[in-house]
Amino acid sequence: MAGRNQHNIPQALSRGFRVPGGSKSESRTWLYEKGVEPHCEKIKDEVGVELHFYSEPSADGSRTLDDEITDYETLFGQRLHALKKAAIDEAVDADVAAEIVSHLTIRNAHSRGSFTGAVKIMLDRTVEVFCNETTLRPILGFDGETPSERFKSLVDEHLKENHPLLTETGLPAHVLH
Repeated sequence: MAGRNQHNIPQALSRGFRVPGGSKSESRTWLYEKGVEPHCEKIKDEVGVELHFYSEPSADGSRTLDDEITDYETLFGQRLHALKKAAIDEAVDADVAAEIVSHLTIRNAHSRGSFTGAVKIMLDRTVEVFCNETTLRPILGFDGETPSERFKSLVDEHLKENHPLLTETGLPAHVLH
């Protein structure tokens, strides 16, 4: 496992903000925070990391999402470095550039939050529809005094395929419906 402090910005990318000079332990970086003038600060373990940002440690020692992302980081760093050292007028591999942009986009907390929010809205709406008799009756075709023809045919079809003995009892169709 990569550890508790998981980088929400890949280290290969954040290193580009490091101020040159000094030892790694004394490194400083430019911080750009909303509503605050850009300023240099000593890099700490807390810069660009969150506890278990991608995944909690597995109880059984199996690989986690963070392990997969950490393994990919080496290759990502090499590809990013190759793009950064390309001359301005030099063509670069479009697949590599797209992969880097995709990787950074998917890692973005906002994207993940948006997907989470969308799923929550969808599930809330599903519960609202399927747990509300007034909403559900028209969907099932059972909003009148008697079941709709579509509802009856679906019930007949289901009984015929799954409960042939029940249909052979001779009960009238309206009783089964």
